[in-house]
Amino acid sequence: MRLIFSLITIINLSCSSAHPSDSVELKLSDNVNFDKGKNVVTLSFSISNSIPRNLLLYSFHNYVDQAVFEEEFYCKNRITANLALFIYNEKSEQQFAGAYIPDSLNYKPMPHEKLQNSLVLIKEKFRKSQQILLTNQTAEFVKQVDIKDFELEPGTYYARLLYYQGDNIVNMVTPEQIEEDQIKSHADVFKGCLWSNKVKLVIE
Repeated sequence: MRLIFSLITIINLSCSSAHPSDSVELKLSDNVNFDKGKNVVTLSFSISNSIPRNLLLYSFHNYVDQAVFEEEFYCKNRITANLALFIYNEKSEQQFAGAYIPDSLNYKPMPHEKLQNSLVLIKEKFRKSQQILLTNQTAEFVKQVDIKDFELEPGTYYARLLYYQGDNIVNMVTPEQIEEDQIKSHADVFKGCLWSNKVKLVIE
């Protein structure tokens, strides 16, 4: 069984103006809409696979992370998988989202059984929100992301998407489940960081 297939050439691929013919590309559309009333941005993007094999991307259709750590954190081997939104100011300085504990939790200890049930649901969602990217396929998507945790002042910023997947997906899906998904989709499990281009985001 091939559990993890590493694609070193796609890391920071968007930094290059000359994309290799065998590559995976994440492209963010210039059409970024900001809803001031809801503090939500609507992002249109595509992902293209020009390598000669299908790819399995876990947690692709899950929520989009608001980046709370520096870029390097998301590109380590020991990480799971997800899409993440990065925002930069006009000086190209990364803006960080704040990490908060929801008041709804009321800071009460969670019973062990409830915690276990919650973890089961999280893992199920992680697996079910996978995307199979077929070889020579370009797939288009639209995501709405609540950016209130960035606490941005009015002005001009730049947005960038990242899809990351690392070795710690085995904490969310078992090796047996991964093998089952690979056989069903005839795909290899993508590993690495896939960056989009940067696009202008105006906050009013």
